[in-house]
Parts: sequence; structure tokens; C-alpha cells
Amino acid sequence: MNSPVSIDEFLALLARYNEMIWPGQIVAYALAGLAAGIGLKRSATGNWFVPLMTALLWCWTGLFYQIGMLRQFTAAAYAFGAIFVLQGVLLLIYGFRGELRFRFRANVFGIAGTVFILYAMIAQPLIGMAVGHVYPQAAMFGVTPCSLMIFTFGILLWVEPPVPRVLLLIPFVGSWISFISALPFGMMEDYPLPVAGLIGSLLILHQERKLTVERLKAAKGKLKAEI
Repeated sequence: MNSPVSIDEFLALLARYNEMIWPGQIVAYALAGLAAGIGLKRSATGNWFVPLMTALLWCWTGLFYQIGMLRQFTAAAYAFGAIFVLQGVLLLIYGFRGELRFRFRANVFGIAGTVFILYAMIAQPLIGMAVGHVYPQAAMFGVTPCSLMIFTFGILLWVEPPVPRVLLLIPFVGSWISFISALPFGMMEDYPLPVAGLIGSLLILHQERKLTVERLKAAKGKLKAEI
């Protein structure tokens, strides 16, 4: 795949971006850490706070990384930036409507979500360092797209079903676009992104289907008991 940006230009862009937003990277970790910590247990606060923190990261990345930095290389950055902001707005809407209920459950869905969150926040930066992407020439967590999308799938796996389908669309499509974009630059830490997008989406949809089946069985059982 041909890229409008060389590897050296891309790494230089990351360096400029990281230097410009410092200490924004620390703030991103703090916001995500708070979101994950509060999202562990079911609470009225978590139901709006977790989407709010995640939405801030999406809006930041859309405005300052996509539009603020990538626009110098491609006009498509404006569209990508707008889409990231849209995802942030959607998270805010569903969060403040009370349609997202966060609670970690010790099942395959909750554990998978935890793995995604830990990969995005810890493993992905470490793998990047191991392959030579050392700060400031590194795609830092929460302020660049790839880690943010994996983190978002992790957070959504903690949501009690159903998860609004529209919240899956942008991260899923974006995971494949970002993966393809990362290939020419050898960003090995981003290679699991489409896998996370696919597995995360399938698990969330399967969890919803499983709940629907359980509710139907319970309703049938109740109906039989009444008869």
C-alpha cells in the first residue's frame, strides 16, 4: 500500500505531536484509568462518567491528532477527525441517556474486555518500545487512534447488554482502516487492532443474543408456571 507519508515523516509527526501536547499523555492515562476503575462496579456515576471520559479521548484524538496533525499530509484527515468527534458525541448521548450500564463480570466478556484495556494501556506501548518506537516517536495511548479503539472495545465489553450497535460501527471500521494505514510504517504494536475489532464486536453481539435467549426461556418458564 502506498502512503502519502514516509516512515521518517510519520515518526517525526508523532514526535512533534507528543511534544506539543505534553503532558496530555499523562492526562489521557488518568482519564482512562479513572474510567476503567469506576467501570468495574455498577453505579449510577459510572454509567455517565465512563462514557464521558472515553468521549473526551475520542474528541481529543479527532481534533488534535487527526485534524491538527494529519491534515498536512491528507485532506481525508478532516473527515476522519469529524468521525472521531462523532463517536465521542455518540458516547456522550448514550451515556447521559442512561443507556450504558457498566459493570465488570467475571465471564468471557468481562475478561476479554479487561484484556483489551490492559493491552491498549500497557502492552501496546511496551511492544512499540520493543520494536524501536520510543517516545517521542511513539503513538501514545489515548491520544492516537489505534490504542483508543482497542480500549473502547474493552470498555464496551463491560457494558451490560444491549450495547447500542451504532457505538460499534466507527471503532470496527476504524480498526481496519488504522491497521491498513499502520502497515507501511511497521507499527507492529497496532497489528492486533483488526483482531480486537472483530472479536470485540462479535463478543458484544453474542452477549446480547445470549441475554435475549435467556430472557425468552425465563418468559416461557413463567408462562408455563402460570398455566
